[in-house]
Amino acid sequence: MLEVAKHHVTATNVTFQLEDCQTTSLPNSTFDTAFISLVIHFTEPDRTLSEMHRILKPSGMLIIANLDLKALNGLNRPAQRHADLVPRIYRLSSQAA
Repeated sequence: MLEVAKHHVTATNVTFQLEDCQTTSLPNSTFDTAFISLVIHFTEPDRTLSEMHRILKPSGMLIIANLDLKALNGLNRPAQRHADLVPRIYRLSSQAA
């Protein structure tokens, strides 16, 4: 996928690098916006959200896209553990408001 992106995006201010969304090498409080798509259900959501919060500026926004909500079912994780996931995502994205 990175090679496809590199081929199609020719802007000089864009770089691509492979990172683990739960433990990146990116500096603290660097980004205005972070976007993750079709990945949160493959991770430990608490670790992923913590890492995204770490790399975002204090007024930054996290955008999470998962087109198939059913993909989050059947992960053999306790339902209660993720019951507050949506409110925490909202709090992360609304801190600037």
